[in-house]
Amino acid sequence: MMKRWIWLILAVVCLPILGVIVRRGVGYRISTVNKFMLSPKELAKLSSRAKEQSDSDAALRVYQFYTLAVTNGQKEAIEYGRIAASNGSPVMQYNLAQDLIGLRDPSKYDEAKYWLKKAAAAGHDYAKKQLEDFDSIVQQRE
Repeated sequence: MMKRWIWLILAVVCLPILGVIVRRGVGYRISTVNKFMLSPKELAKLSSRAKEQSDSDAALRVYQFYTLAVTNGQKEAIEYGRIAASNGSPVMQYNLAQDLIGLRDPSKYDEAKYWLKKAAAAGHDYAKKQLEDFDSIVQQRE
């Protein structure tokens, strides 16, 4: 009987303390979406840097925001992906090609192939492989 009282007292005292710890961030997991969120002010600043100064880092950050944190942000993601890809980022060249293929619009396939060639020329292994299999990949997506 005494053991039950001890467990009850521990539960009454410890559980609220654990709840406070969890709510304040200890053991709190942040989702990927939260990591890529931007405030309107940050978005405006980074968008401006990406467009006006062709800043690859700013373009990548805005691309990530539209890709990972915004529902139906694909059009904007591709716009900023083009900026980062144009500045020579093989990863963004590959990602942009994937986004363009994913649109399932045959008019975008030539541009996708162009970016895959650029990424492959820069040594991106996945781009090299996809370039070899480009026609079959496009057919699968249609």
